[in-house]
Amino acid sequence: MASLVRSPEIGTGAKPALLPLRSLWLVVLTYGSQFAVVHGVSRSAAAQPWRAALIVIVTVPLLFWIWLNRRWTGVLIIGFGLGLNLLVMIANGGLMPIDPGTVLRAGLGSQLATTALGHALPDSKDILLSTASTHLAILRDWIVVGGFPIFGRVVSPGDLVLFGGLLVTLAQVVRFVLGQPSAARQDAPSVGT
Repeated sequence: MASLVRSPEIGTGAKPALLPLRSLWLVVLTYGSQFAVVHGVSRSAAAQPWRAALIVIVTVPLLFWIWLNRRWTGVLIIGFGLGLNLLVMIANGGLMPIDPGTVLRAGLGSQLATTALGHALPDSKDILLSTASTHLAILRDWIVVGGFPIFGRVVSPGDLVLFGGLLVTLAQVVRFVLGQPSAARQDAPSVGT
């Protein structure tokens, strides 16, 4: 674990940065855009292909952020988890598949009354599909975690990998910041501005 948490050297000869991750605004842009698409684009059958395409497209800034910060092991793990999620979403038309049984186990059965198979769940990036009709079904949302603050009630294996990457990245950033002399932390410009 210690090798995972080791912080990479950022730059040469320059003053160390207070927050070593570059262009964090890309992360905010990605999740803000996803929120707008999930809550602002209709779930109607006619709009569903556009909604699915937009959810995948608004992930591009996050992919760029991962590329910019690829020296960080935690960020690479985040990228792998995101890749797993994008793989299953693209294989299933752009939305994350979830099966009716998982929806019931998560205590969200009321959504089944208003959502037919093949349609998007309300306020979600999920599409209701049977396990048999889901491509790459092992990567779908199927792990019930019950209202974990960062995620919803159901996560995918990619979400768990992504969360692990967040923890490793946080540990790396803390180690990086605490490893700097205090004067460098106070005088350092932020990276990516």
